[in-house]
Amino acid sequence: IVICYPPLIANDTTLLTEPLSLVLMLILVLLLVDRRVEFAALASGLLVLTRPSAQAFAVVLAAWIVWRFGWKSALRYIALVILVIAPWVVRNWLMVGEPAIVTSNGFNLAAIYSAQAEQAHGFVDPVFNDAFGQQRYLHYDEADWDRVLQNIALDHLHQHPSYVLQVVRSNTAGWFELGPGRNLSGELLDGRNRDFRNDTIFLFYFVTLAGFSGLILSVRSRVSQLLLITAGYFTTFSLLTVAPPRLRAPFDIAMCIGVGALAGRLGRRSRSAGLVKPKHDPSPTNRAWPARTFVVVVAIASIGLVGGTLAARTRVQNDARHSVQKALGRYGRTPSRLSAFFPVRATNGAVPRTPSREILDQMQHLEAALWRASVQVPQAESAATRHAAIDVNRAETEAAMLGLYVAYKVIHSSPSGTPFDLEKVAQNYERTSRRQNPELPPPVKWLDGVAARDAARSVGRLRSSVGSSK
Repeated sequence: IVICYPPLIANDTTLLTEPLSLVLMLILVLLLVDRRVEFAALASGLLVLTRPSAQAFAVVLAAWIVWRFGWKSALRYIALVILVIAPWVVRNWLMVGEPAIVTSNGFNLAAIYSAQAEQAHGFVDPVFNDAFGQQRYLHYDEADWDRVLQNIALDHLHQHPSYVLQVVRSNTAGWFELGPGRNLSGELLDGRNRDFRNDTIFLFYFVTLAGFSGLILSVRSRVSQLLLITAGYFTTFSLLTVAPPRLRAPFDIAMCIGVGALAGRLGRRSRSAGLVKPKHDPSPTNRAWPARTFVVVVAIASIGLVGGTLAARTRVQNDARHSVQKALGRYGRTPSRLSAFFPVRATNGAVPRTPSREILDQMQHLEAALWRASVQVPQAESAATRHAAIDVNRAETEAAMLGLYVAYKVIHSSPSGTPFDLEKVAQNYERTSRRQNPELPPPVKWLDGVAARDAARSVGRLRSSVGSSK
């Protein structure tokens, strides 16, 4: 059934994490059924690292382990899950400045729960949506970008708590295919074949109904309990956030296995199906590691993690400091070259000089290097590096705006033969960009080059503190 099920086949049109996460999910279920809690913890940690929506799944399974095997087994499970994901958390702490598993939660929340999402009645992309333009410079600092997007979504949700019900209602209709065309945009964005999905959609209703019935009828078995928990967890998570058909794979595969359970019952082969609890549970009563083995494994892994973290932190900080020095050596004088174009003056209708593409490209390279290193350099240098990156971004943005509006005025003045007028450049900017986004700087600031001079001073101070190398 899994091999032939169209919703799962549709996921194979592009390279995704779903197939790997489904394998890990089923291995995890089988290990827990066999009461191999320690190995299940390893599989659970890998699942968390593979599928971002599984971040709280280990906690849910720990509750089930407490119920079926006791709290000692649950503590072992949680301890090993933490050890599996800890190296990745440490890596994120060192490389992006945040001890987190993922930095995409803010994106998902803002895409669904921001004011822009409510106005659009659905999903918006914070990366490309113009309403998030003021925060776009944070893209280089993904941890800060994640926090800002989370705050945007949570602030709007705090003001409009009932919007959660609208999201859940809309996602439920899409998740269970309750309206024709409701998932059209999601199918197209994920590269699915729309005709294939439309022609086979009737199978989803049959498999879901039969599979759920099979799992409920055999709910006393560990397999059915774990599959229902898995399907329920990922369904709940998606209904509260984003729910394209692609993310329904754990639910779909659980329903496929449920069809097998139902077929086993109807065919009076429940024991061979392995999904209905027999009178005498053949699974071993205890397959836990000996206490000494567990302690040794945890101790060795913890010592290795601490030692590796200290060594990696020193290496990352040194590499980041060197990258800052290298960037300053190559592009550190570019902000001063940029500030030489200001203040902008146009006399006798002449077109003023604007920064060249080379200077803007160098500013962009400098900004990217400073942003990447700002969360990795020693703490004493982090604030100065970040401050310089922000100033470079503002100077680069305002210089690009200057070139854009001057070019626009030149293009529209040349055919008519009218002389160039810098005042009309400022007026055009006020009528268009600043009217749409009042937080943008007034034209007098970027005509005088305030941001360019600020960037030159910030980069100069950074050069003095960390030096530079070619």
